[in-house]
Amino acid sequence: MDPALVSRIEGSIKKVVDGDKFKKGMDARGFGVAWLNHAEFTTFLSKHFDETTKVINALKCK
Repeated sequence: MDPALVSRIEGSIKKVVDGDKFKKGMDARGFGVAWLNHAEFTTFLSKHFDETTKVINALKCK
């Protein structure tokens, strides 16, 4: 994806996540708010995928 577009989308989402209305809405529903930028989220998702794959493969052996 075009890095300029990624940056623009990321900035727009960050603006919403940082807003009081969003924070209050999430809090009212019992959710916390955590922010990861594009690079951080990509790393998180890759690690999560690897860990989930290991669990699924371990369960297949039983």
